[in-house]
Amino acid sequence: MSDVRTLMNVRGILWAYLFTSTGKVQTLDWPAVARWQGEDGFLWLHLQCNDHVVREWLHQSIHLDLITGAALLAAEPRARHLRAGDALGVILWGVNLNDAGDIADDFALRLWIEPRRVISLRDRRVVAAQDLEERVRAGERMESAGHLLAAIVERLINQVGDIITRMEEELDWLEERMMGGAQNARVQLHQLRRQTITLRRVLAPQRGILSAIASEDYTWLDDPSRSRLREVSDRLIRFVEDLDVLREHMTIFDEQLTARQNDQLNRSMYRLTLVTIIFLPLTFITGLLGINVGGIPGGGSALGFFLVVLFLVGVLIVEILMLIRMRWF
Repeated sequence: MSDVRTLMNVRGILWAYLFTSTGKVQTLDWPAVARWQGEDGFLWLHLQCNDHVVREWLHQSIHLDLITGAALLAAEPRARHLRAGDALGVILWGVNLNDAGDIADDFALRLWIEPRRVISLRDRRVVAAQDLEERVRAGERMESAGHLLAAIVERLINQVGDIITRMEEELDWLEERMMGGAQNARVQLHQLRRQTITLRRVLAPQRGILSAIASEDYTWLDDPSRSRLREVSDRLIRFVEDLDVLREHMTIFDEQLTARQNDQLNRSMYRLTLVTIIFLPLTFITGLLGINVGGIPGGGSALGFFLVVLFLVGVLIVEILMLIRMRWF
């Protein structure tokens, strides 16, 4: 069993902030976390969930049952919430962005929420949590567990809205390029569609989670935080709908690209067919006259070549007139 001396030597703790009733914000280490009591103030503890010592400490500290523990500490958890009395376990998915504003990776943020303590767990970098931690270091207070939950969720969802706006602008730009005859628009379109699929996979399962949490009677969830969660839930539903519209738009755009490429291919095949129709009889005649046997007409005449050329020109004119009459030109 791990004691405090062991926990002091692990890197599983990323940060721990204590918000006291006097308005101060204190940074805690592992020994202080181990000594923490609810009357000391509201505690926000952010941990690396794939550290085995942290996992052991979680089971010892909050006494997770088998179902809740398995859900919170799963390698690839699905978005869900689990109530345990007045405590809440919730798993939310989000995305991180790279410097270009594209989706770098997706991640699961695990939260265990009690009236006086919030434990957030990550396996990969969570930009939304880091942004909030910077705000705390700058002096912002987290008044309650509900306040912290609403603040994290807002940051997770708001950055998705920025991504969707950028994707809509990029799709409009691709359409303009397509109208200008760009040839590589389809590659960029497929990249955009993959991002849309990733975002919808992340967001869609969470549509009902936030509204369900907001409707529960937790003592730590005050009315302002409840309203913020409902607002974020409505915004999330709208983002999923926007992604569905964007996906349909991309499907139509892809069909337009396919139709344009098919039209270009058909035009090329049409021209090739015309050339074949025109030159096939001429090739047949010249091939027939080129066989190396006796009896070729005009073989001994000085005007033989001129007459053959004149005959071929006549055949060519007749073919073109027939194609015009058949409206092939």
